[in-house]
Amino acid sequence: VGIRSEGGVQMVVLDTPGGLRGFDLARVVMYADAILMPVGASAFDRESAADCLAELQALPRVATGRCKLAVVGMRIDGRTRGAQTLAAW
Repeated sequence: VGIRSEGGVQMVVLDTPGGLRGFDLARVVMYADAILMPVGASAFDRESAADCLAELQALPRVATGRCKLAVVGMRIDGRTRGAQTLAAW
């Protein structure tokens, strides 16, 4: 990822693949002020997200708070317990 700021640009949003790991993930974090990680309520989604979340939290920019990190639920059906499951996670 190479990012160059043009005059007047105040915000850039990068939509990265969910499978970023290692150096590729660290490189994105080097340029980020904030990361928003969407997570589904299924066991598979939560397990996959937990690995990525742990890796993100170990990166110095996230660990020191220079890069903010948040998780948001996606595809949550109000007729199920998905929201409760995700909130507990």
